[in-house]
Amino acid sequence: MAGSKPEQPDSPPKQLYIGAINPFALVEAILGRKLDWGRPSTAQILASMLQTDYEELFDMRFRSIIYAGTRLNENGDKVELIPAKEMHTLTERDLVTPDFSKVEKLGDLGDMGLKDLDNIRVKHAVVSNGNLRLTLEPNSLAKTLSNSQMTTTFRELSTPFRIDKEAEWTPPNGTWADTAACYYQTSNSFSNPVQGATANSWLIAALMSVAWSDPSVIKHCAARLTPATTASDLCCGQKTRTIPSHDDKSSLSKECELSIKFYSKGGDKDAPTRTVTVNCELPINKSSSMLMYCRPSFMNAAPAPFSHVVGAWGGDLWPALYEKAFAKWITEKENHQSRNREREQHPDLTQTAYGDPVKAMAQLTDREPQYFGTHSRSAHDLLGLVRAHSVNQRTAYPSVAWTRPSHPAFRGCTLAGNVAYTILGWAAPQERKQYVVLRHPWGLAGVGGIGGIGGCGASLAGSYFPGGVVFGGVDEKFWAPAALLDIRGVFAVEAEAFKEYFAGLGIAK
Repeated sequence: MAGSKPEQPDSPPKQLYIGAINPFALVEAILGRKLDWGRPSTAQILASMLQTDYEELFDMRFRSIIYAGTRLNENGDKVELIPAKEMHTLTERDLVTPDFSKVEKLGDLGDMGLKDLDNIRVKHAVVSNGNLRLTLEPNSLAKTLSNSQMTTTFRELSTPFRIDKEAEWTPPNGTWADTAACYYQTSNSFSNPVQGATANSWLIAALMSVAWSDPSVIKHCAARLTPATTASDLCCGQKTRTIPSHDDKSSLSKECELSIKFYSKGGDKDAPTRTVTVNCELPINKSSSMLMYCRPSFMNAAPAPFSHVVGAWGGDLWPALYEKAFAKWITEKENHQSRNREREQHPDLTQTAYGDPVKAMAQLTDREPQYFGTHSRSAHDLLGLVRAHSVNQRTAYPSVAWTRPSHPAFRGCTLAGNVAYTILGWAAPQERKQYVVLRHPWGLAGVGGIGGIGGCGASLAGSYFPGGVVFGGVDEKFWAPAALLDIRGVFAVEAEAFKEYFAGLGIAK
């Protein structure tokens, strides 16, 4: 508001551990095949593979595996890291459950290991056709995947708790492939970053925030082109086909490389200011040839069957290359001269799990990070902050927000606990209610009959749901800047709901 005193930022927090593993990308990496992230039936696949009811995956109080390596503090309001010595690896024997086929009455449950029936929590109780159907929560029958215990595959794929930290990192069922040969760059494909199978929403949201508010900061690497590839050429383990050439002089260029400068801002997930150079080798799944970690949004829009061949899509791999470069920056010592150049180009991407999204924006731009907690500010003040840093309803400064670690509304993936989101701007459709417009780092948002806010099933365009959240209808009519980006993952939250669901927001100035 003109003439009003600018909102003063808070002191920087001592530590922020923001992040949650993208469960869709995680399960795809485990199964080795593409899932339709928008289908309601996919929720059942996630629940089965991750051994947690779908509506409990996205709230930290249920200790699901998407929060592997973190937990709530004693007060239940802040996130802390789990010490490595408290992380446990499960074997197949640990996951075996007893045979209940011979249970005929409640007393028989005692023989199955349920000795204290009076104190076992009843999760669901429903009477149907005269039958009482109970869902119990016993803790002693068998171990399940959780934030502190998981199989070796999950541990090596998604967490920084590697068993052999000295060995070169390659994810389970993955291989490093030169993806530059698989894509050609065009100007008509959206390449918004989509988070993969590790808990770095803080970094992905920061990347999107910078690319949205100041696109000139982002560096791009054009994939190499050949005027006429042959059937004998190989790309990501598959046959290639002829791709369009830009001119008659085009030929196989030098190795694809991207040089990015990162700026030191102190604390962890940081390193001295320097320029990092990476090539286009990225970890892909051996079974599906899909990228396993950060990927551009045009890839998630690809229909099944999924195929990585030259010319399959036009697009830009910058999001994946930035994630790789950042991992290399924070894990490689300054002036380190690696004797193994291949290993130098294969940084451990899981080391980017959990961090500070506001500091990340500053590390990408050399701006100053500013933090604003929601608990001490009114909904009006929070909306005013977004408006004050926007031009034509679009944020002019890189801006992010992160959710509280736990809330009763976090029963679907659109609003998930402890996740960082990009603030895109604000909207006032038909000059009525005012909204904060956000983008999910997982690149999806919507409701598909799975219950709770943000069930993330089939999208319902133009739908408004209780809790002050709009899914699916954030188009040009609702918010004019929507025409400038891939709207998958974009949603809007009323100011009061924003204050309730989000713990803080940050701006890089």
